[in-house]
Amino acid sequence: MIRIPYLKIDFDFPLKPYETNKLRRQVIALTKGNEVLYHNHIKDGYRYDYPLIQYKSIRQTASILYLADGIEGVPALYNQLAESNSFNHLKIKKIHSYNYPAHFYQSGLKYKLINWLPLNGENFIKYKQLKTQEEKEQMLKTLFVANVVSFAKGTGWNLHGEIEIFDFKLLNEKWISFKNIKFLGFNVELTTNVFLPPYVGLGKGAAHNYGVVYHYN
Repeated sequence: MIRIPYLKIDFDFPLKPYETNKLRRQVIALTKGNEVLYHNHIKDGYRYDYPLIQYKSIRQTASILYLADGIEGVPALYNQLAESNSFNHLKIKKIHSYNYPAHFYQSGLKYKLINWLPLNGENFIKYKQLKTQEEKEQMLKTLFVANVVSFAKGTGWNLHGEIEIFDFKLLNEKWISFKNIKFLGFNVELTTNVFLPPYVGLGKGAAHNYGVVYHYN
C-alpha cells in the first residue's frame, strides 16, 4: 500500500486565515529563498506542480504542512530557526508526523472544503452560464476530481481506481481575494471514496490556505 508522508508544524504564533502570506514571506526570508518548494519560483518562471509545502491558519494559529518530497525542506527551516535571533516569534509548538495510507474506501469519507477556488477564467464563464443548482454541482464535482488527481500526482500516488462522489452539497459561493484578484470561491460538503489528508489544499491557492480539506469526525 502506498503511503503519503505528512508532517505539520504548528507554531505558537496567531495568524488569521487571510494572513498566511505573512508567514510565507517570513519563512522565505528565513531560508534565504534557497528552497524552491517554500516559494515555487524557479529560474525560468514558476513551478506549477501541486504544492508540497503549504501555509495554513488552523484555529487562528500558524502552521506549515509538508507532503511527500516537501518534507525534505524541513531541515532548512528548522536549522535556521535554531540559529536566528530575528524570528523568535516563530516558536514551534508541536510537530505532527504521519504516513497516511493512500487508497480508496468503499463506504466513503466525508469532508468539508473551505474557500475552494476551482475555476480558471474559461471555467468561470462556463459556470456562470449554468442555470440550475444541479448543473453547477455537477461541474464542481468534475473540478474536484481533477483537483484530487493533481494532488495524487504531486504526492506520488498512482490512482488505480475511479474517484467517486457519493454526496455533494454546495454550501455557499462567495468572492474571495487571492493575490489582489477576486475569484469566485466555494464552501462545500462532500462524501467520496478517496482518502485526503487533513488540511491539504486543493485548487488555486492550495499553498496559501485556500481549498482546505477538513475531516468530519
